[in-house]
Amino acid sequence: MAAGQIVGLVLFILFALIAVASFAFGEYKAVNLIKDRRKNIDYKQYLNYVWISAIVFTFAFTFMLYSIFSWNNIEQTWYRVVKCFLGGLLFGGSLSIGTFTFTLYYYCLSLPEDIKKRLFRYLMISVGLVFPSFLLGADAFGGLGGEGFLLPNGISFSKGFVTPVSGSANIAFYAVCILSGAIFVYALSDHFHYKKYKEHGLIDSTFLIAFPAGIIGARIAYVIGNWHEFASRDFWHVFAIWEGGLTILGGAIAGIVVGVAWYMFRNKGKSIWFAVDVIVPTILIAQAVGRWGNFFNCEVHGGLVPIDGWRWLPSFIVENAKYSSVNGWAPSGYIYAPLFFIEALVNLFGYFVLAHLFGIRLKKITEPGDLCFGYIIWYGATRVFMEPIRDASYNMGSDGYWSWLWSLIFVAVGTLLIVVNHVVRYYKKYKNNGDFSSDFYKKNGIFGSLITGLVAISFLVTGIVLMANNQGGLAIALNPFNIGVIFLVSGISILLGTLIPLSQLLFHHWSHIKVENEPTI
Repeated sequence: MAAGQIVGLVLFILFALIAVASFAFGEYKAVNLIKDRRKNIDYKQYLNYVWISAIVFTFAFTFMLYSIFSWNNIEQTWYRVVKCFLGGLLFGGSLSIGTFTFTLYYYCLSLPEDIKKRLFRYLMISVGLVFPSFLLGADAFGGLGGEGFLLPNGISFSKGFVTPVSGSANIAFYAVCILSGAIFVYALSDHFHYKKYKEHGLIDSTFLIAFPAGIIGARIAYVIGNWHEFASRDFWHVFAIWEGGLTILGGAIAGIVVGVAWYMFRNKGKSIWFAVDVIVPTILIAQAVGRWGNFFNCEVHGGLVPIDGWRWLPSFIVENAKYSSVNGWAPSGYIYAPLFFIEALVNLFGYFVLAHLFGIRLKKITEPGDLCFGYIIWYGATRVFMEPIRDASYNMGSDGYWSWLWSLIFVAVGTLLIVVNHVVRYYKKYKNNGDFSSDFYKKNGIFGSLITGLVAISFLVTGIVLMANNQGGLAIALNPFNIGVIFLVSGISILLGTLIPLSQLLFHHWSHIKVENEPTI
């Protein structure tokens, strides 16, 4: 190693230590503020320590990244340096400020209202910047390996870092991604439980039970859907999970069912509806993180696409997408469509739609349990459209139709559960003399029934026409038949949704009859 590289390595370690120390000090001061029980607290002094720690961490992290150039003898072109500094400053700032403000905003109950509002703005800005700034900083070091270079997908105890073509890993990044996503789900769910019950650890045992149950369910679903792979092999291969083969749909079902049962057993007196509405949508975040494991493994991608259409992605993603674990290297000028990235974004967007749009902004029109059932619809719909454009090698079943049909079933079942949830709750309100005499229910019932009914009929007709005009057989692709099936299932789901406003109209009518028939005193 040359002298310049040694200096770069020393600087990398030095700045890394400064970054860790400043981050730990900032969080330490934030926790001290939370624990401070004095009546007259000097918030400004505490916050000054926190902001200084964030600034030190940001610059230390940025220079740590910059030292990688010297350490690895990388050519410092102007655009790489700009990406390094800009990405490092934005990521370091958003990570540190986001973490500190999250801790203070949600756990320091004595904060004055004006400070809380300011911290919340900082938190929202940090959340919006952390992921794109990470990609920008990482892109500064993308494409450095030349042709035929792949990012490591794990660590071997005998070979060190390995890639999908150089050997098998003892510590696979895929497993690290899955575990990281699960831990994030636990932390976020525990945080929301603390906000409601002012107690940590309520979901510890649920997490320890539901996570392995999800892994087992994912394996069972994969084996059932791909039994043709195992029919001619020794039976013990069914348990060889390290060879790959998990189905998220099966994992979601098993994890949710076992988790709900255990939570109800372990936390008697706590609302199961609150728990599922908090925990289940966060699974979308875990799945988004897990898809990066597919990226490192060069798997679960789409077909060949021209590379020029994907230059907007960071170069390290584009370069790694030139290889497929099944099909080998792509021809010159092409890559395998990085569907992992698209699906990760869709899952993250789905979480914010469920947890923030319906969970907060549109809370008046939702019922407890809707967010959980909404997850089933969202992920099922995501798979409906992702399966046909995925490389056929990664589809479930011998003809690839198995997982696609199950995705449609997810959409239909999720819709049915929401409908039943609303109708049953409306009935309970009516039975308990709830206010169903209001004109709101009458108007909502009439107009809601008309709108959803017309939309449902149009979808049903479109689906039947497309299916009838299909010339080919069953195949997993966006052909007229499959699009027709999508419209048909959507039409049935919307038609089921019509039961919600109809039930409101019906209970409104019954409540009027009940009032009119009551004897007057």
